[in-house]
Amino acid sequence: MLSLFHALLAFLSVFISFLRVQAAEHGLPWATDNRFAPNIARSNIRWYHHWQDGKVPQIPSYIEYVPMYWGPRNKYKWDAQKGDLYNHPPRHLMAFNEPDVPSQSNMDPHYAADVYMQEIQPFASKGTRLGSPAITFNDDWMDTFLNSLSSKGGHVDFICIHWYGSWNGLDDFKQWVTKVHNRFHKNIWITEMGITTGSGPSQTQVKNFMLNAMGWLDTQGYVERVAWFGAFESSKPPDGFATGLNALLSPGGHLNELGSLYINGGTSAPQQTPKPPPKPKPKATTAQPKATTAQPKATSVEPKPSRLCKPRTRRRLVPRSHHRHPVRSLPHLFLRSSELEVIE
Repeated sequence: MLSLFHALLAFLSVFISFLRVQAAEHGLPWATDNRFAPNIARSNIRWYHHWQDGKVPQIPSYIEYVPMYWGPRNKYKWDAQKGDLYNHPPRHLMAFNEPDVPSQSNMDPHYAADVYMQEIQPFASKGTRLGSPAITFNDDWMDTFLNSLSSKGGHVDFICIHWYGSWNGLDDFKQWVTKVHNRFHKNIWITEMGITTGSGPSQTQVKNFMLNAMGWLDTQGYVERVAWFGAFESSKPPDGFATGLNALLSPGGHLNELGSLYINGGTSAPQQTPKPPPKPKPKATTAQPKATTAQPKATSVEPKPSRLCKPRTRRRLVPRSHHRHPVRSLPHLFLRSSELEVIE
């Protein structure tokens, strides 16, 4: 009987630990003036990355810097910091940026596995946790890469992904994250996510999406970390693909409302705007109208002209270059998978 009681206690302990979900740690994909770091790199921000560039001196050391080997096109920047990384191994290291996108690192998965084995895998022996290349849409690319990597004796400790989409694409976002986890059975880092310019969002719609997305991620125990693509001024987005409304900083580098919500871990769903109260109906009256002999004057009522709605102009996507994050074009938003072509 006593052993049964102990077994029950052990089961309850495991069950409770299973139910306890660790909230995803908020991070920053750094894409702005380093002088603004004290305004945003604080509170619940736990980590940041800087793509092919190195540490930001103005960000406190207790906020973890996660280096990345962007890809062979920026190998000279990787080589410039690799020696220091070997001497001071990082806790985490991420591989290539969007290898499934032609305008980004654009790598064949087998070739990517070869480069990973040479440049990334050696850090495993130093106790560094290794992140996969960050894909945007092509989980088949990731599957080929992981199989090729495994055949060479390599591994990843967590899967890195990106997501960009419409302000009303919360279900699409959830499906993408869930699909990747169900396919590869590893914890996930979302190292970039945001709303696209082409979806034509309002600031309120961007805020509502972010709050709902972060709230959902905090219920998914397999999502370790997330980085909202907004560490820049609203007037200076790194490129035209993601809307400047994702920004966590206002012009001049001051924390805005979205930034305050993000760095303080805001995940509460937005409240509905209350409807205005109905107009009161006129009270009924029993007073009789006074008799009058005056004849009503003849009046001519001209019809009011109908209101014409001005046609809404469609927003154009105007790419802007930025040295931290090259201009991108994600084919998954415009092409079927059968239309995609890998460009070596």
